[in-house]
Amino acid sequence: MTSGGGTAREGVAAKGLAAGAACIALTLVMALLANSLLLWADLAATVLDFAAVYLAWWTLRRASRGRLHSAFFAQHLGRLESVGSLGIGVVMIATFAAILVSGVWRLAAPVRVEGVGLWIGLGVNAVYAAVNGWLCWRSYTEHRRAASPVLLVQGRLFAIKLASNIVVIVSLGLSLGVEAGWVLYVDPAAAIVLAATLLVNGLDAIRFSVRDLVDAAMDEASHLAILGAVMEHADQFEALLGIRTRRGPDGRYVDVRVAFAPDLRMAAVQATTDAIADAVSQALGPCDVTVTPISAGRDDPAADGR
Repeated sequence: MTSGGGTAREGVAAKGLAAGAACIALTLVMALLANSLLLWADLAATVLDFAAVYLAWWTLRRASRGRLHSAFFAQHLGRLESVGSLGIGVVMIATFAAILVSGVWRLAAPVRVEGVGLWIGLGVNAVYAAVNGWLCWRSYTEHRRAASPVLLVQGRLFAIKLASNIVVIVSLGLSLGVEAGWVLYVDPAAAIVLAATLLVNGLDAIRFSVRDLVDAAMDEASHLAILGAVMEHADQFEALLGIRTRRGPDGRYVDVRVAFAPDLRMAAVQATTDAIADAVSQALGPCDVTVTPISAGRDDPAADGR
């Protein structure tokens, strides 16, 4: 059974995919027909943004139609969405790095941007500013109806893309209409502004997702260490459902909950839970680690764990 909220979430992400695919093709044409570094940086950002929206769509599609049954997802959808949001944040950071490197390089050797691609860029970015503005509004509207970390981050992503469109329009307009020497620096400066925006939002998305997956009993460095240790074995289980930590008079306690395929032998499940527990213990040092396996076809945790 697919909830109405899940269908709406998936629909917003699917529309973002369609818009992103068309935008990649148009941005490539613009970049090839001009010498604007901002357009090439925008192309890199567009490709990575598309990957981020695809990740959101994949997460939501798996949640509503995947192998794990609806009763299971009704309880644990939020955890799966948080993992997807974490991936989106990583993509934002990768986009930041690509744009920053390009912008610094052009600031060191500025050139006047020209080419018919600039005019195409003005028109295309005006259109996509409207598209991204609408998708941003839809994402935030659906998030208010059914709180979702993916839709929240996705709304921010579309807001960043809208800001990107505006920056490109202003930058290309100045490059085409102003002859002053300082205009040579507008193109790379605009790229760096875009990079800074992606950095801030990417870090925010990662912080939000990590704190949702792991509670606040330990510091953020410990949270990341636990998550990294668990994900070393990601190919051996179906989904990470959550991580809880607490401090007690006798030390630190970590509880990891992971879902396994229903047809997986208990010996294989036990081997994986043991390996995860050992990895977390090695990452944190002395601590009490419990790994609880849950069948992907059931709502109740298996009794076996460590």
